[in-house]
Amino acid sequence: MSEVLLSVRDDFGTYQIGYEDAVKYHGRRYIAGVAVGFQCLNLAFAELSKDKPVERSKVRFFSGMRGLGVKDAVEMVARCVSGGRYIVDTGVVEGDSAPGTPGEGRFYFEVFYGTRMVRLRLKHGLVPDEFAPLCLKDEAKAIAQEELRRLQEIKENVAAYVIGHDPREIFDYEVLE
Repeated sequence: MSEVLLSVRDDFGTYQIGYEDAVKYHGRRYIAGVAVGFQCLNLAFAELSKDKPVERSKVRFFSGMRGLGVKDAVEMVARCVSGGRYIVDTGVVEGDSAPGTPGEGRFYFEVFYGTRMVRLRLKHGLVPDEFAPLCLKDEAKAIAQEELRRLQEIKENVAAYVIGHDPREIFDYEVLE
């Protein structure tokens, strides 16, 4: 699959931003989140703006998780964090309609563009069961080097899968007018 470029514009021009640009901005620590955030925007922009570049200032992003990778991908592409248009609420989704994250929250997102919105849930089964326990050990600074290597391997594999597939295969979603 060739690199997807997201088209965004502001008062100064139109920019093509790719996944690798988002990785350069964030780094690799939460690379799976970078891929998820980027693909959220990819799918949402395709549904909400069709073939036209998205105006950055009109994009708002809601996340049901505190993931730094997702946050950085959204900031790189749409400048939602610095623009005050990035909101997190880890308690918004209850039950198992979206997979749970290692901490609080769920892999649930809403992307608003003007008056329209796409609601996205990461499909169940994309994140291996061993991911959450290793993340929690890492966060508690109680992780062995071998486990840390395994955690990074999982993140890299999830990121490669997410970015290598059509986002319609990654998310359950609905467009709301």
